[in-house]
Amino acid sequence: MAARQSERRELTPPLNLDLRDVLRAALGATDALATEQRARPSFFRFGELALAVRILGPEPLRRLLAMIAARAVDPLQGAVLLDVIGGPAKSLEGLLPMPDMRGRTVLRANEDLYYLWLDEAGGYVTAIDRCARHGLVWFTNPDRIASWHVARPLMHAIKGASLRTSWTPIHAASVAREAGAILIVGQSGAGKTSIAMTCASQGWDYLGDDA
Repeated sequence: MAARQSERRELTPPLNLDLRDVLRAALGATDALATEQRARPSFFRFGELALAVRILGPEPLRRLLAMIAARAVDPLQGAVLLDVIGGPAKSLEGLLPMPDMRGRTVLRANEDLYYLWLDEAGGYVTAIDRCARHGLVWFTNPDRIASWHVARPLMHAIKGASLRTSWTPIHAASVAREAGAILIVGQSGAGKTSIAMTCASQGWDYLGDDA
């Protein structure tokens, strides 16, 4: 569940053109940018999912990698390639929703692709070509990346890339006791952390309060 996500969702295509073609063109542009910058991927594993992440933007984006450093692994064959871009990018503008939809959450997902626009951090796009195993996260205003993006970095990209695994990220708190554990799910501010802390104070094992 996305943090601070608007309850309004737009499930129709956000673009006039075929989204698959727009995404493939955008991923071709990020490939060219990675070649130009000689960007090398960093590899991470999340359950059954392996990601190869290339940072193609300003320094604030590197804070995202620091938060998942404990999941770093050696290079892996078959990892989903994820390009993280920040700032204006004319070659990616086709991925933007129509202007009258940019104040909403725009979601489109099927077997072939995953697309999510969130009106957060100045607006950002997560788009995954599930067939090509290549995707991108584009922060249109990287200087506005908020603490919750750093706390659970790339969560929507991981969700979009993990369709064919038994794992998915979720915005939740979790506590455990003896042989069982529970997830406490809710929107930001609903009280997940408070419940988890209260359980921990009563002898439960604390597993996390974010993702």
